[in-house]
Amino acid sequence: MTAKVWAIAIASFATMTAAAAQPAPHMEGHSVPHETHGGAGLTFTPEHGAMLRQHAATQHYAPVHDPAIHAQVGATLPGSVELHPLPDALAGHLPAARSYRYTIIGNRPVVVDPGSHRIVHVGE
Repeated sequence: MTAKVWAIAIASFATMTAAAAQPAPHMEGHSVPHETHGGAGLTFTPEHGAMLRQHAATQHYAPVHDPAIHAQVGATLPGSVELHPLPDALAGHLPAARSYRYTIIGNRPVVVDPGSHRIVHVGE
C-alpha cells in the first residue's frame, strides 16, 4: 500500500472509532426508555424511579437532606439512613430486587444493598 492509502485508511478508522465512542444523542420528544443497571444485573427504568418516589410520598417517608450524603452508585450510606422495602409493584417487575431497600436522597430515589448500605442504583 502506498502512504496515501495508509493515511486514508488510518483517518477512516479514527473517524469510525471516534463516532462509536460518542454517546447517543438525546431525542427530544421521543419516548426512549433510559435504563440503568443496578446490583445483581438488575435493570431499572425511569418508571421504577417514579414508583419509588410515589411510594415514599404515600408512606410519608422523609427524604434525606444531608449535604454530606451523595446519591451516587457505589457510595456507602451511613447506618443512620433509614432504608425502606421496595414497593410490591416494583418487586413484581423485578423479583430479583426484593432483597434490596431504598431511600430518597434529595428528590432522587436510590436502591441500596441493605447488608453493605452500598447504593446500587440512583433513579432519575
